[in-house]
Amino acid sequence: MDYKIMLIWILFSHFIADFVCQTDKVAKSKSSDFGFLTEHVNIYILVLVMVGYIPLAMIFKFEPSLVFLWNYPSHFIIDAITSRITTYLYLKEKRHWFFVVIGLDQFLHTAILILTI
Repeated sequence: MDYKIMLIWILFSHFIADFVCQTDKVAKSKSSDFGFLTEHVNIYILVLVMVGYIPLAMIFKFEPSLVFLWNYPSHFIIDAITSRITTYLYLKEKRHWFFVVIGLDQFLHTAILILTI
């Protein structure tokens, strides 16, 4: 298995799932409403699995079901915490720490994706 190709594809799929496929309403509301956070994570997982893991599973012959077991709860927990912190920092105009937390959020998601591979 070429893990470099897999990693690049999964990280690209993460970008599409976490940013491109999210609506403005969901992005703004997930920090204060668990319903919107759940919608965000549902969209994220659906796109990540459909765009990322299913094509890779077909090419590299592996079982993609563990992706759901790792990524769904971890994404939910990470975003439940970081979205609330970033909202607070944004409203307090603490831009530097706002972006530090955004970076931490993406680092944690990336770490989980690497562990999944």
